[in-house]
This record gives sequence, structure tokens and C-alpha cells, in this order.
Amino acid sequence: MIQHKLDQVEDGIFQELSQLPRWKIAAFSASCSERFVGLYEDFSEKASWGNFNLLRHSLNLAWDFLSGEQVSEEQLQSAISDIDRLVPHVNDFDLVETTLAQDACICVVQALAWCVGESDSPPSIVEYSFEALLVARTCAFTGCLDLGDSPEAAEFEEILVRDPYITKEIRLQREDLQALRSEEASRDTLITLRKKAVQNQWKAADLLEK
Repeated sequence: MIQHKLDQVEDGIFQELSQLPRWKIAAFSASCSERFVGLYEDFSEKASWGNFNLLRHSLNLAWDFLSGEQVSEEQLQSAISDIDRLVPHVNDFDLVETTLAQDACICVVQALAWCVGESDSPPSIVEYSFEALLVARTCAFTGCLDLGDSPEAAEFEEILVRDPYITKEIRLQREDLQALRSEEASRDTLITLRKKAVQNQWKAADLLEK
């Protein structure tokens, strides 16, 4: 799928994010994960497969760690391993929600990875949060997961960059960055970030509606 304009937006967000201290990158990642974690629950309910409660617990560990509660590195690493077993494979499920669930898992892993140390793939939290929206919105409008490099893809990009769901996520990520860039930002900032993320959680049914 051609996404030049969206790629530029994502790259700009990541460049700002990469300038922050590790704990702030972890907080940003946890906030993104909070908005997307429900997509796994939507998949799990529809496919009758997976364990949303375990994924939810894993993300809670990241929030707890960032809040200064006693969470060990061993617990965080164990949570990452648990998520590896929760990721659905597209060959096993003929559902659009499968890809959305995969992206949700990747987002939570990124939050945990930044709590433990540095992610092996720093841009992933931005890339995969938007991928979930792009896949869902492309499918909603075209019935396809990916238009490839077809002429239709270039035309559809103009629709995507104005899509209200995508523009909302851009706004939310930029607002999180602004809050975390502040010199006054502290772990108290996490309360505000988490509350706002919960209020803006994505639902597969909404994203897949034309």
C-alpha cells in the first residue's frame, strides 16, 4: 500500500519521540497500547481464541512499573514471552480482526520492551499503531487489506490521510508527545495519559464500519 504522506507523519512523530528519555518513550508506548489493546479483545471474542485477560495484565504491568510500583525485570520479560504465545496467525483465522490483534500485541510488547530497556525496533510503536488503523480503514472502504502499488492505492491514500480515525490518532499521539516533552512531566503525568487513552480506546466494529 502506498502511504507516502502517512509515512511522513509517522516519521515526524517517531523523530520527536526518539528525543525523549527512555521512561517517557515507555509511557508513550503504554498510552498507544491502551488505545489499541481492545482490538485483541474484539478478535478474541469473535474467533473464540486467545487470552485477552493475559494481554491486559501484561499492559497493566507496564503501567505499574512506570508508576514506581514493585515490578521486576523478570516479570516484564515473562510478560513479553506470554504475549508471543497470544499472537494469532493470519493463516489460522479468516478475519480482518486477526491483523488488528497482531498489531495490538506488538504495541504492548513495545511498551514492555521500553520498560525493560530499549526496544530492538524503536519505530515499531508508531508504525504498528497506525498499521492497525490503516488496515481496518482500507478494509472498510475497499474490502481489501492492502491495495498494493496499484493506481487505486495512490488515490485511496488521499482518503486515508483525511480519515477521521487516522487524524484522531495523529492528534492523540502528538498530544501525548507534548505532555511528555514538558519539563514538568513526571510520573504523575502517567495518570492523565492513561485516563485519556482509556477514554479513546479503539473498537474493531467502529474501525471496520464504512
